[in-house]
Amino acid sequence: MNPKVAIAVALGTIFAGLGTATLIGTGKLAAYPYLAIPFYGVAAVLFFVAYAVRTPSSPTAYKPCVIPLRYDSAPQNLKFDKGHWFKRDGAIASANELHAEVNQYGHKGLVILNEGEAAHEIVARCSKKIGKYSVTLDGKLSRLTRDDGYGFFPVFLHSSDGSGLLGGLFEEMRSHHVTSVPIVLFYRNNRGVNYKTNCRIYRDVRASGGLTIGDVRHGRDFVRFLRRE
Repeated sequence: MNPKVAIAVALGTIFAGLGTATLIGTGKLAAYPYLAIPFYGVAAVLFFVAYAVRTPSSPTAYKPCVIPLRYDSAPQNLKFDKGHWFKRDGAIASANELHAEVNQYGHKGLVILNEGEAAHEIVARCSKKIGKYSVTLDGKLSRLTRDDGYGFFPVFLHSSDGSGLLGGLFEEMRSHHVTSVPIVLFYRNNRGVNYKTNCRIYRDVRASGGLTIGDVRHGRDFVRFLRRE
């Protein structure tokens, strides 16, 4: 997006806000107080438009694309650090070695991959409750590139009484007749532009472990500044 557009819209936001405040301060809206709401509404709309089009046109502003691959096991003999899975001897594990480990060992969680440019500060969130449990995905990945291979978020089930389960998502979904669980992955590129990937974990008896990934959608995250991480 041309930065001149963002600047023009931002200036429009400032003038709309200042103009409304001036009219209120001078009493010119005293006879029509209901007009202040649409005036401030225009300023608010212009603010969000300015934020939406602020993406820099620099060629270094690349788009990451984090893909949820499957609900699977975490490797026990590998360690994830700074965007890489390491073997016990300190060597970086290959994708085939990681796949073999995931199939043999470990706790269940969301396995992800980045098919775009480098993604930073990746977190996973779920707003779904299943019975007494809230579904949470643990951890934060500081960086994940297409060359790093897989990333992993273990899935926990937490209850308000302090108890919890590591795994058991399929059993809880089945017992409470829950067909899917929404997951959102939040991340940013190297210029601080925020993105997100929405997906759902579906209960599917035909899939390995009874769960599969679907309804994957990617896009910009325009309201991340409103959330606390």
